[in-house]
Amino acid sequence: MLRESFAKKQYCFMPSRENMISEIKEKVIPLLKTIGFKGSFPHFRRIKGTKLNLLTFQFDKWGGGFCIEIANGNPDGTEKFTEFLPASKMRPYLFLYRFRLGAVDINSDHWYRYDDDNYEPATSEVIKNIPIAERWFEENEVSP
Repeated sequence: MLRESFAKKQYCFMPSRENMISEIKEKVIPLLKTIGFKGSFPHFRRIKGTKLNLLTFQFDKWGGGFCIEIANGNPDGTEKFTEFLPASKMRPYLFLYRFRLGAVDINSDHWYRYDDDNYEPATSEVIKNIPIAERWFEENEVSP
């Protein structure tokens, strides 16, 4: 009970996830759409050549941050967990080989932070990292 009460009080002082989502929708999503991504927040996809590029926003459950996971899938769908998944149901977290945008390598982690209610630096960093995502999509094969 005490832990639950503490968590509720802490949440009241956390930066607004809704404000960060609004900033992403205003500044990042239009850019993703111009480079061919389709979908709705938080899941986006596009077919480029023989690959299905997947991109998903994931928020820190404690607030103040989010990450962007990317992966390459098969545009025709894939078999996962003994079940066929069409392209529309694929998400980066379903693949073993995926990348967190902004990380230094495949084994690293990266979170975009907005702990101080300042949303612009996080969106600017995401926009700056879009070319890195493009290069990763191009250089990496479809994940099993």
